[in-house]
Amino acid sequence: METKTIKAVKEGNYRIFSEVFDRFWRKVYRYFLKQTQNAADSKDLTQRVFINLWTHRDALSEEGTLNEQIFRNARLTFIGWLSRKYRFRDSFLITEDGKQVALFVLADDTYQLNPDVLQALESLPPKDKELFELRHVGGYSNKEIAMLLGIPAKAAERQLLKVNRQLQKLLSM
Repeated sequence: METKTIKAVKEGNYRIFSEVFDRFWRKVYRYFLKQTQNAADSKDLTQRVFINLWTHRDALSEEGTLNEQIFRNARLTFIGWLSRKYRFRDSFLITEDGKQVALFVLADDTYQLNPDVLQALESLPPKDKELFELRHVGGYSNKEIAMLLGIPAKAAERQLLKVNRQLQKLLSM
């Protein structure tokens, strides 16, 4: 029965997917609630798991159970969420006058770019702004940024240092 369900979801049968959702939603939600201690975050993470399941349904394996595959996805979703949460919380820029400026601020239970940083970014050239966003918002490594932009890794690193210095200067004013 499980194999038939997985096969139907893989083939895009939305009715069967809806049944899978109904069958596992509470269990996934409780898992996230236990991990986050926050109902809103748990609902969001649960929704992400099922969106990922539907979006990447062709990657489902008929070998494993739905429970195993859904909870593997849930664990990866939670790890990604936790990683982003702590990366944003600990991101600071030291200005030229030695002041520590948080790149992100908590607003409405989500981390958003600090308005001062956002304003300083707007004065930078579009390429510099893109580089900053790839690194600090997207979380890409210098090597990944280099690949995305089609430039050498050292060039991406130098350019990012230049952007950070420009921001430090702008935020010192």
